[in-house]
Amino acid sequence: MTVQATIKLNLDICGPFLCSGTAPASWGFDATFDRNYCGRPYIDRSHIKGKLREAVEELETLSIAEWFGKKGPMENGRLFFTDLRLEDKVLEKALTNRPVTKSITRIQKDNEKRVVKPNAMQVMENAFPGGSDLQKDNKTWIEKSYTWQGEITFIAADDIEAENISKEIRIGLKAIASFGAEKGIGFGRLKTVETTLTTEAITLQKPSSTTPESQLTLMIKAEDPLLLGDIRIKESNYQESMEYITGNAIKGALAQALNMACGIDSPSSTFIGDNKTVNDAFPNLMKYFSDIRITHAYPALAREEKRPVVIPCSVVIAEGKHYDVALKGDAFLPGGNLPAFQADWKDSDYPSGFGWASPLRFAKTRTAIDDVSRRADDGSMFVYQYVCPKDGNLNDILWIGGVYLDDIPENDLHVLRGELECAIGLLKYLGKRAGRVTASLKSGVPVPFKTIKPLQVSGTAVIVLQSDTMMVNPDDLLKNGQTPQTLFNFYKSYWNKISVGACDLSHFFATQKIRGNFIKREKDKSSSYYPYYLTEAGSVFVLKVKDKDKAENLFSQWDKKGLDVPAWAETKYGIPVWKKCPYVPENGFGEVMINADLGLGKLEEGGAKL
Repeated sequence: MTVQATIKLNLDICGPFLCSGTAPASWGFDATFDRNYCGRPYIDRSHIKGKLREAVEELETLSIAEWFGKKGPMENGRLFFTDLRLEDKVLEKALTNRPVTKSITRIQKDNEKRVVKPNAMQVMENAFPGGSDLQKDNKTWIEKSYTWQGEITFIAADDIEAENISKEIRIGLKAIASFGAEKGIGFGRLKTVETTLTTEAITLQKPSSTTPESQLTLMIKAEDPLLLGDIRIKESNYQESMEYITGNAIKGALAQALNMACGIDSPSSTFIGDNKTVNDAFPNLMKYFSDIRITHAYPALAREEKRPVVIPCSVVIAEGKHYDVALKGDAFLPGGNLPAFQADWKDSDYPSGFGWASPLRFAKTRTAIDDVSRRADDGSMFVYQYVCPKDGNLNDILWIGGVYLDDIPENDLHVLRGELECAIGLLKYLGKRAGRVTASLKSGVPVPFKTIKPLQVSGTAVIVLQSDTMMVNPDDLLKNGQTPQTLFNFYKSYWNKISVGACDLSHFFATQKIRGNFIKREKDKSSSYYPYYLTEAGSVFVLKVKDKDKAENLFSQWDKKGLDVPAWAETKYGIPVWKKCPYVPENGFGEVMINADLGLGKLEEGGAKL
């Protein structure tokens, strides 16, 4: 029976001890102890994993590629590490009982002159000093040490395999001489290692759910900072993170969790066809996995539990007031003042009341180690920017999205709901660096932060994109160029086709972006590079309704399933589109909000025209 194994670590490390931080040092220090986003000293999980990997590699006791991952990017392996931290009482004691000298100074001598080299002095923080403490009981001197705690988790075939892996990890840890910086002069010497193994059988299937609801709310709580992915800054080693979790990222993490829970050695983000265990345990989930629609999970304050709403591009600010000008088709001056659209807003210009939390951002610098010199490998330093599970006031953040099973036959809905709940419970890691998360489902659609009134269709419909959407064929842009008129024609053609003539585009407020065609680039490096062309979330399209009954049915369908994939995408990427293009409704793209009253001032008439 597959088990979830957890190894609790207690590493007793002698002082002085310094794990250098990558953030700018404090005044007067050249090197300070690494601290997390809460300002708490910690040992980064990558440092523990790297040291253990070196030890195991020398001992040749475990398969390095399988358990620790390959040396390529984002290959995590089967072992998942947490950061190591001190207990609150130990940390408080360590920081309050500092020595009089809170720093350690090092110099370098000139070998010829036998004096200190110019500019060769380093001042290091002495947060965890060395020395000895006198024990009152037996009046002996005990070397100062600090117990750091963390966990290593993995999935094993059974308790026997878990015990064997735990034993090899314990041996590997004991083979490590020291941690942190300045090991050559005795810093960070490892004194003792204590490991405790616990296992829990993984239940692969729950009884079928008693509630056949097809619309659910997904809530994700992070325990670690998350690297959610975004474009890498050109010609740099800096990788930013988005604030929200895309639907395809959630689906990929869910697939990985199922593979690992069912005994697949490699934590691949795609299902392996011959994985009979997954098929046997989750037959309906495997059958309908590509039909399940998971929307993006947006960050909200945990105490609210309401999903944020994307601010429309048609919202402007003038004289300190916000107006929604979606119904203004012509250029205008509200009250004779020049309006400012979002592209020109400062942080203070954004209206409140849309529910968006602002996660703290936290950067980590990492580097590869040269196997021979045991120093940082030249040209292999890179920086990851994470989003934290708390905001600037240290309030907890919850990522909220939706799960829609509207395309699932009613006969299979009960069982699928039960399998999905079980699978969501297996989702433990998410993001490019496998941050720990806890996911849960509850009945009903996500509650929006803004109160959205019931849909009413008259002669005009205002559609606001809540996620990025494929609309315009990039091939057409290459031929015709991107001008206001060509974009209007392309958007008009898109709405005419997906509404089957029920609606006609009046005007729009939209922004666009491109994303790389990663699949084509990786598999065929000699071919031309064609990025995906997306219309961004917040874009507004005002439609004239020509057939009310048909439009009402279409709007209801788009509200549940997202906007249709354009016909050109099926020709360009093939069917199913998701195999070569991730920007499909099932992955959370194409989400819309129709005829919503956001409680902002409206400019439908009046105002000086330009």
